[in-house]
Amino acid sequence: MLKKTHSIIALILIVNLQITCAILFFHPYIINWGATDKIVNASLFGDNYAEKIRSTRAITINGTKDNVWECLIYMGADRKGFYSYYFLEYLFGCKVNEHNSSKEKTIKVGRLVPIKSMDKSGKYTEGFKVVAIKDKQALVLQGWGTFFIKNQNNNTVQLIIRTHGKKSNNFIQKLKNKFFDVLHYVMEKRMLLGIKDKIETNDKNYTVTTDTIWIFTIIVNIFIGLVMVFVSEHVYKIIVPTFIFIIIQFFSFVLNPNPFLGILLTSITLGVVFLYLKKR
Repeated sequence: MLKKTHSIIALILIVNLQITCAILFFHPYIINWGATDKIVNASLFGDNYAEKIRSTRAITINGTKDNVWECLIYMGADRKGFYSYYFLEYLFGCKVNEHNSSKEKTIKVGRLVPIKSMDKSGKYTEGFKVVAIKDKQALVLQGWGTFFIKNQNNNTVQLIIRTHGKKSNNFIQKLKNKFFDVLHYVMEKRMLLGIKDKIETNDKNYTVTTDTIWIFTIIVNIFIGLVMVFVSEHVYKIIVPTFIFIIIQFFSFVLNPNPFLGILLTSITLGVVFLYLKKR
């Protein structure tokens, strides 16, 4: 009973350490992933719709402005989804309607970009409304932010996503916003990578299979870390799981999703467990 109590206390401490680590070290990185200081500080079309700028992320794509704009037009559960983790999109109700995806080639102010499939009445009711468009350069989604395409040269463009948000009035709200930032980053980063992959390789690098393996390895490593909280002894209840979870955060937030990196992460985690067992 005493050992179980120690494990629960250790788990609470570890969770708080991980939250602190994410906020202090990873949060500043993820809110401006891929964006230079010049882009972060620049004024963009649609800024006037934001009460507060939550993040500015960018990715360089070998393609044309038309290529990227076409991907933006096809966003939504009624078209081609959000180019992110298909498994997670499906889990949250975004079942892509492939029947309509090839028919719609325009986007207008007032369009609802649905995040979930049709309801029982056959209508899309949940999503982001298009509130502003700068043809083939930018669009603004209410509740999300600005998608801006910047020409680099004839064969290279930069896609910038600037997320809008509301000002935080208290500490709890600020903490919730930072937690949301992390979850939003995971999906939005994969979205940017997905659009890049679609244009450059026709979806060869990121597939349902590669995403599933990546997500599965992350879940497995989290499980291993949790198990080590309860089976480790003394101060190692904190040291071993803390190290494992920090490594998981690094792989999840800094590195790009890749099944081979997932396997490498699992190998590192199992190596840490082996060293602990050997020392024990």
